[in-house]
Amino acid sequence: LAAGRAAMLGGQVLLLLVGLAGTARAGAGPGWEGYVIAMSNRGDWAWPEMCPKGFYTSGVSFKLGPLVG
Repeated sequence: LAAGRAAMLGGQVLLLLVGLAGTARAGAGPGWEGYVIAMSNRGDWAWPEMCPKGFYTSGVSFKLGPLVG
């Protein structure tokens, strides 16, 4: 059951990232600062990391673990 839920969450995150990729390209004009992707129900995992001005990310990696609770 936990593996199925993790796979479903992974699919939702993938759809979110695909949608944001198209939006990010459209918004990368002058004055564009960037996007922060956050999940409100998972707490703080680490400090935010930003790319230097003029650079952007081209990939992302997530580590999924079992649900606790």
